[in-house]
This record gives sequence, C-alpha cells and structure tokens, in this order.
Amino acid sequence: MTTVSNKILHVEFAKFVQNNLLENNIDCFLVGGSLINAVRDKGNLISDDIDFAIVNEENIEKILQPIYINAPPFTWTINSCCICLHLSGDVKQKVDLFVYSKRYLNYYMKDISWMNEKIHSFQTFKPSKVILENKEFYTFHKPDVFLKGVYGDYMSPKDSYYPNIKGGDHLHAMECVFYTSENNYNKID
Repeated sequence: MTTVSNKILHVEFAKFVQNNLLENNIDCFLVGGSLINAVRDKGNLISDDIDFAIVNEENIEKILQPIYINAPPFTWTINSCCICLHLSGDVKQKVDLFVYSKRYLNYYMKDISWMNEKIHSFQTFKPSKVILENKEFYTFHKPDVFLKGVYGDYMSPKDSYYPNIKGGDHLHAMECVFYTSENNYNKID
C-alpha cells in the first residue's frame, strides 16, 4: 500500500518529469489510468503508476537527458515503445513514458501490439489541463473524447483496463497498421 507521503513524492516526480520534457520541447501528455483518475476520480491517484504519451522522433535514450538535471535519484528501463522511470529505484513509484511517432498527419504508438492502446491518432495537439493530486498536468484537448476512444466506457471502474478489454473505437485499427509500417510509406498519398 502506498503511503500518503510516497504518493505525494510520486506525483511530484511525475510533474518534474513532465515539466522538464516540456521545457526541452518534448511533447508530454498525461494518459492511461492516471488520466482516468484525474477525470473520473476527481484528481485522486488510484493507479499504481503515472503514464505519459511523449512524441519523439529521435533516439529514445535522448529523452532521459533533460530529466537528469536536478532530478531526484531514479532508475529506468527502456523497451521499444516505453521508458519506465522508478523514483529512488522503487518499482511501486513508476512513471511510464509511452513513445509515439509521427506518420504523415497523425501520431501513433511505436509498438502496436499493446492491446488497449493499440493505435489511436491524436486529432489535435492543443493541450488541455487536468488536476491529479492537486498538481496541474497537461493532457490532450478534450480528454473525455480521448479516453472514450482508447478505453470505451472508462467511467465504470474495472479491475483492469489491460489486457482484458478490447478498448474503445478501434474498428480502424487494421487500416492504421498499414500506415505505421515503414514498408508502406511509399504507397501512402
């Protein structure tokens, strides 16, 4: 069980990460369960991690560089689409940075195998703000529309949103797979 002081440190670390990325021109938007908590749960962090979508066209390791400055101690792991940051090496205080890349007009998660966040495009990058544990975070314009598209009925609490759901409106997912494949770039208008 996360103590109140640990939760405060966790949220402050997440805010620190978002601020540093934004200051270094890396788009960073609150997503996932933490965004659901901000919208549905009136800003109370219930999720065990804090998730961000970041837009990065460069080497994934370069994302860590701006965070090092004045950062509290943290460890990290990296895979093809996500950087997991652990405050003071504590796996219970995790901040996930899901990496998206631009494919022509839209942005897609680099790893399309994630079931509940398969492929969704960001219709606009006009930012919106939400409150999570009394801290202001940037997220997508119209977060309710974004959450419905990814999770479907996110307002009804569930034990898990991953991997036991089909997600929101993903009828277009197979078409999107075509657009994210580098092999098809020369076939796209």
